[in-house]
Amino acid sequence: FFFRGVAMVDVEESLEESLERAGPSTHRLHIDGLPSDVSDAELARRFTPFGEVREASVIRGADGACRGFGYVSLHAAPPEVARCIKAYTGTRWRGKRLAVAPASEDYMTRLKREWEEAAEQRRAEEAAAGAAAAAAAAERPAAHDPATTR
Repeated sequence: FFFRGVAMVDVEESLEESLERAGPSTHRLHIDGLPSDVSDAELARRFTPFGEVREASVIRGADGACRGFGYVSLHAAPPEVARCIKAYTGTRWRGKRLAVAPASEDYMTRLKREWEEAAEQRRAEEAAAGAAAAAAAAERPAAHDPATTR
């Protein structure tokens, strides 16, 4: 296929190349199979070879014991994150087999994003309503004012 003289194959290759060269961003990872005695700091140290660890949290039960999973927010380029996932998935750490995968957004981040999207939607609707009202006012003939005409 061609689009304005550019083969679609070239466009697809360019997209893949740009994704590979994409700059670092923060990726939230779900880590399953954590040892019961691991700390947040140990989890963070484990992932630092792949990028800047912005946050590491081991999920604990009411008794304070590790529930076997946690989350790491890793600031790195997508290829480094993929390399991290591949390197750690299936490896053993203190006798436990790890599973690493991209995590869904945490609740508060998702809630903040949804509020911002809803506010933006309201602003767009208000702007559209204002523009429609202005257009309607411009289309109406001027009202006859007896005080200004003699």
